[in-house]
Amino acid sequence: MKEVVEDLINQINRDNLQLLFGHGSYVKIADFRYSTNLKKYYIYAIVNATETDERVYEIVYPNGLEMLVDDAMKYIGITNPAITTGLNII
Repeated sequence: MKEVVEDLINQINRDNLQLLFGHGSYVKIADFRYSTNLKKYYIYAIVNATETDERVYEIVYPNGLEMLVDDAMKYIGITNPAITTGLNII
C-alpha cells in the first residue's frame, strides 16, 4: 500500500509536487499503518525537495505535503487519514 500511495503522489500529482517543492522533488512514504483501536490510517511522508529557498517552505510546508498525501488517499478510497510529515532539502 505504501508503494501505491507513493506512486499516486509522485506520478499523478507530479505537477503540483514540482510546483510546491521544486523540479525533481519526490515523496517517500516512510511509514503506513492502520490503527485498529482508532480505526484510522497513519502515514509518515517525507518530501525530498529541490527548492533551495527556505522561505518557500514557510508557506507550503507542511500543508502542501499533507494536501498531496490526502488527495492520493482519497483516490484509493481512504478518507481522513492522520498524516505526519518530514522535509529533506536535496
